[in-house]
Amino acid sequence: MLGDSFVFGHGLNNSFTLPVILEEILNSQRNLEIYEVLNLGVPGYNTLFEVNRFEQLGLKYEPDLVIVGFLLNDHVDEKVAFALDHLLREFLHEKNFSPKEVLDIKRNTCDIQFFPFEPAFQKFVYAPMERLANHSIQNGFEVLVFAYPFDEIIGESKYLNLLQMLCDSLGFSLYYLPEEVGYSYEGQWILHPLDPHPSPYANSKTAKFLSEKIQKHYLNQAPLE
Repeated sequence: MLGDSFVFGHGLNNSFTLPVILEEILNSQRNLEIYEVLNLGVPGYNTLFEVNRFEQLGLKYEPDLVIVGFLLNDHVDEKVAFALDHLLREFLHEKNFSPKEVLDIKRNTCDIQFFPFEPAFQKFVYAPMERLANHSIQNGFEVLVFAYPFDEIIGESKYLNLLQMLCDSLGFSLYYLPEEVGYSYEGQWILHPLDPHPSPYANSKTAKFLSEKIQKHYLNQAPLE
């Protein structure tokens, strides 16, 4: 499973991370197969870095299915974004803003605003996804993409439509978690009001949904009740 800190499991014990929960669900099936879900998520990675990591580490495991967790900022040059984030945090700290005020300001001045959308999407999403598609053809594995909630900074429908067209053109399945499981950046879905990373509840819901799709479309089995 490829992704950033959301897939990696920021702030969670390993047993509550998405790949581990998904592996447990798949292995709870009543058959002789043993399934292994590798966690290749790295905090701060975008799609380009994720596919690079897969080429370096994941291909050698000869996967049957590659799962990509997609986030709104996956088209952002993370090195530049981190530098901007650091400068913004220092400035807000000097002005004595509270942690909640810092989070609100960061959301309203999200780093993706600093990047021209179309060329960034081409470089950091489309091109690496195309490489992943080539690997899938050459090595005989399928690709499933699931997306965490987008917001209105770029426009949810615009971003989702573009991602859907990309996945359709490459033969990837795409599932948008807000539509599929009601995922949101509020309440029991997140670690803390100041930390939107997935909670154990969110990972459990996402893993259950993914396991049903995997069993139905990739393993040709009926999902367990």
